[in-house]
Amino acid sequence: MSEGDCLEKRRDYLFKLLQIPNISYEKLLEMALECAEEQKTRSADEFSIKERGMMDPLSVWKTWYRDLIVIKMDGLKDLLINSDFSHKLQDMRKNYSIKNLIESFMILDRAQRDLQRARNSDLIMENTLMSLKRLSNQKSLEDE
Repeated sequence: MSEGDCLEKRRDYLFKLLQIPNISYEKLLEMALECAEEQKTRSADEFSIKERGMMDPLSVWKTWYRDLIVIKMDGLKDLLINSDFSHKLQDMRKNYSIKNLIESFMILDRAQRDLQRARNSDLIMENTLMSLKRLSNQKSLEDE
C-alpha cells in the first residue's frame, strides 16, 4: 500500500467528500461527473475493471461515515479506520444525527450495488453526491 498511490488516492477521495457540504449544487454536479469520468478514464474497457474503479471512492467514503458513527456513539478511537483524520471527524460529528449518518452510509452502499448491476455511473455519482449534500445540510434535531 505504501509503495503505491493508495494512500494519496484515499486522501483525495476524502478531501472531495469534505467539500460536499459547502459547495454549490452546480459545482457538486461537476464534481460528480468528474469523479465518474476519472474512474472511467482510469479503468480499462472491461466492465469488471471499471466497476472496481468506481467502487474505490465509494468504499473510502463508507469508511468515513462508519468512523463518524463510531465517534458519534462515543466509540473507541482505536476503532477508527481514518484515524489520521480524527480531528476532522470530531469536528464534523456535531453536524450529523445518527439517523443521517446511517442514511449516508446506506446511500453509498446502494450506489455500490447499483454499479454492480451495470447502472449509469454518471447518474449514480450525481444522485449519491446530491443525497450526501442534502443529508449534510440537515441540522441534527436529536442533539438539540
